[in-house]
Amino acid sequence: MSSAIVENDDNPTEVTIESRNGASVISMQAYQDLYNQITGKTEEVTKISKKSIRVNLDDIKQLDLKIKQILEQYRVISSNSSFTIFFEKDQKETHSSIERFLSLNSSTNGCTESIVARYNFAIILPQTNRAQNYSITIRLISRITTQRKLIEELPTGLPRSLLSMLSSKTCEIKVSYVDYVVARTITAVFDEWLEALDESKESKYLNFARKRSHFIPSIFKYSTLIACSFFVISLMPVLIGISPSTSQLASFFTLSLPFYFFCISNIDRTW
Repeated sequence: MSSAIVENDDNPTEVTIESRNGASVISMQAYQDLYNQITGKTEEVTKISKKSIRVNLDDIKQLDLKIKQILEQYRVISSNSSFTIFFEKDQKETHSSIERFLSLNSSTNGCTESIVARYNFAIILPQTNRAQNYSITIRLISRITTQRKLIEELPTGLPRSLLSMLSSKTCEIKVSYVDYVVARTITAVFDEWLEALDESKESKYLNFARKRSHFIPSIFKYSTLIACSFFVISLMPVLIGISPSTSQLASFFTLSLPFYFFCISNIDRTW
C-alpha cells in the first residue's frame, strides 16, 4: 500500500497522511514520534556562541534551574545529569549532580579548560503514549586556556589570527531530540540565559591589533633587514674608506652576505 505524507500549510502543527483508504490527519508531535519509532533516529541541533562571557558558579546554577523548569512542563519518566570540569594536562573531575558540583572543592590546581554539563531524560508528550529520549550537552570554554593549549600543541609559526579563529568559541549547546518543539524551547532558554551573562569588554585597539597580528612577523622581518642594511652601510666609510674602488665594494658586500643570512635565519626561528 502506497501512501504520501503532506504537511498542512494552514496548520503547521498537523500532518496529512494520504493513502488508498483516504487521508488522515495527525499532529506533528505524533508524526515525529511515529518517525522515531520506525527509524530509531533522533535529530540534533547545535548552537555555538563566540561571545566573550564571564561565567561563575551562580550562573551555572541558574542554567541548571532553567533546564529543570523546562522539564516540569512534561511527564518525566527518568532523568540524570552530570557536570565535568576539564583542566589543563588532561585532568578532569566529574560530578553526578549540580549540588555536588557546587559543594565539592577541586583538588586540582590547574587552569580550567572547559565545563561540560550533560542532561539525559525521557519524557512522554501529551499527544504520544511512549517515552522519548532527549539529551542536552552544554560546553563552556575558556578562550585563554584554549589558546595556550593550541600554542603548545600546534606547529610553531602559525599566524596568531589562525589561533584566534580556532579558539573563538566560548560556549556550545547540543540537543538530541525527537520533537522539535521541545528542542526549540531548550535552545531558546539557553539563549536567554546567555544574553543575561556579563560580557568581557575588550579594547577596540586590542581587537584591531589582534585581527592584524599575522602581519607582525613580516613587518618585523623586513624592518630588521632594513635596519641591518643601514648598519652595514654605516660601516662602509670605516672599513673601506669614503671613496672605495669597485673591487673593494664587491668584496665588502660579498663579506656582508653571511651577516644577512644570519639575521634572516634567526628571524625565521623566532617567528
